[in-house]
Formats: sequence, structure tokens, C-alpha cells
Amino acid sequence: MKTKSIRMLLFAVIFNLFAVNSFAGRQRLPKRNPFDRKPPKSAPFDGGIYVLIGAGMAYALKMALDTKKKSINSKATS
Repeated sequence: MKTKSIRMLLFAVIFNLFAVNSFAGRQRLPKRNPFDRKPPKSAPFDGGIYVLIGAGMAYALKMALDTKKKSINSKATS
């Protein structure tokens, strides 16, 4: 039962991270001369950071659960 609720919580967090990323960064670029070959002054900040944050959260959750299981098993064997 706990595994199912943890999976649902993790899914909700990751889904919200992607949903916020897809709607938050939309803005119109200024009109430029098509013959101007200069690159834009700033690079867009893409959603890769959100994937890394989600992966870090999932890893931290896994490590916390493994530590909890270890402490429960060590108490049971003592």
C-alpha cells in the first residue's frame, strides 16, 4: 500500500514539474531582421534542469527508504 502511494506522489511531483516548465517559459521573441546573422543575446533556459531535479528527488527518496528498511531490519535481528 505504501509503495503505491509513494509512486503516485512521485508521479504527481514529476508531472507538476513538467507542467510548470511547459507553461512558464513561453514568451514571444522580438522581431528581427531576417538578414541579420547575429545570434540572439541570451540562450533559452530549457527544461533539462527540471529532469535533473526530479531525478535527484527520486534518488533521495530511494536512499531514504533503503535507510529506513535497513534500520527496521537491524532492529528486528537484534
